[in-house]
Amino acid sequence: MELNEKETHCIARLLQGAFYGESAVSGCTFCKFRCRESGEISMERKIREKFMTETGVDLTQFVSPTIPYSKFPYKKFLKNSNENIKEYFRKIFVDELN
Repeated sequence: MELNEKETHCIARLLQGAFYGESAVSGCTFCKFRCRESGEISMERKIREKFMTETGVDLTQFVSPTIPYSKFPYKKFLKNSNENIKEYFRKIFVDELN
């Protein structure tokens, strides 16, 4: 998959926000392209769609690590994992949900 400069910068800001901010999009506040101010369709949504198309990983919502297991969208994370990972985490989530 090829990314242009704007997409690469957006991904870096999303990672910056996820690692060091309060949310993934907190890095967008400091973006040099200012997509949100220009009224452009959100760059982070374009990035998510591009990655979902390329990888099959479901990125349709941001997930908080503090979500209780009963509400954790584990199926989203298990999709496109290898079978060993799927089996391991299915057991964990079943145990936590019961």
